[in-house]
Amino acid sequence: MGHIVLPFIEAVVGFMVIAGTAERAVSLWLRYRAQNHPELGTAALEDLRAENAELRMRMAEVEERLDFVERRIAQEQPPPRLQPPERTPV
Repeated sequence: MGHIVLPFIEAVVGFMVIAGTAERAVSLWLRYRAQNHPELGTAALEDLRAENAELRMRMAEVEERLDFVERRIAQEQPPPRLQPPERTPV
């Protein structure tokens, strides 16, 4: 089972890094647009801010799920090993 779980965790962590970077890029882009494009109406700006807030909440949810999976994996005990058969005299 460990050989399946590790790539999954690596993929989730990779996704988190990429999603976090993308979220930060969108945030910076929104800030740039707001500063350099005064024609952008307050309603449109509020819509973009609401969308950014939603993305932040979704990112927090993904982080919580990752933490949960990490805790579950850490709590798992390895399966008990079978005892080798006793040798009988031949």
